[in-house]
Amino acid sequence: MSKVYPVDPAFAAKARIRKDDYERLYAESVQDPDRFWGRVAERLDVGAVAINAWSPIDARLPWGGTKQSGIGRDLSQAALDSYLEEKIITAAL
Repeated sequence: MSKVYPVDPAFAAKARIRKDDYERLYAESVQDPDRFWGRVAERLDVGAVAINAWSPIDARLPWGGTKQSGIGRDLSQAALDSYLEEKIITAAL
């Protein structure tokens, strides 16, 4: 089993995380990092996600924000489809 690093009490209070939750999430991130960070990336409401890597964005992929900030995306094909929110997840673990 990996070592569990203690959370500074002031930080924990500010972040509103309980010790049990921190330890559970830490264990999940160590035991199966691909699954853990993949789930985190799926929950983010953003246009692109890079995990431990720079994100090599292909010019043919949509680039822009989500919701109202996504208005006026570049000239990729996805810019034509206003009903679709796409996400790019890059992970190097």
